[in-house]
Amino acid sequence: RYPPRGTRGVAYMNRGADFGAGAAPERDVLVAIQIETRGALQEAREIAACDGVDVLFVGPADLGAALGTSELPLDAIVDAAQAEGKAAGLFTRTHEDAERALERGFRFVTVGADSFFLAEAARAAAAP
Repeated sequence: RYPPRGTRGVAYMNRGADFGAGAAPERDVLVAIQIETRGALQEAREIAACDGVDVLFVGPADLGAALGTSELPLDAIVDAAQAEGKAAGLFTRTHEDAERALERGFRFVTVGADSFFLAEAARAAAAP
């Protein structure tokens, strides 16, 4: 968050400040905290309760690696976020995965990443 609510740097000459047009107003800032470790998972509700936090965001690959399993307690993260009036977020790979995430209660859902899309296009271009 920007001062006075937070300590985020203002840096007027970057993309976030429209290269000199002015720092983004506080109302335009979204704070998504990544839940990708066992500790963050255990403290998810306390993290969600922090002033200024908008989203508890899960990177499934990182959380799965940290927990040593692909069976993730995603409902617990949704519950923690909702209990504090915050959104739960999830990285997904496909439109279908995103739809399922929305059905589970996630409200901030990403679909894919630029590296996935580039790799897919490269494979398609190289295919006979």
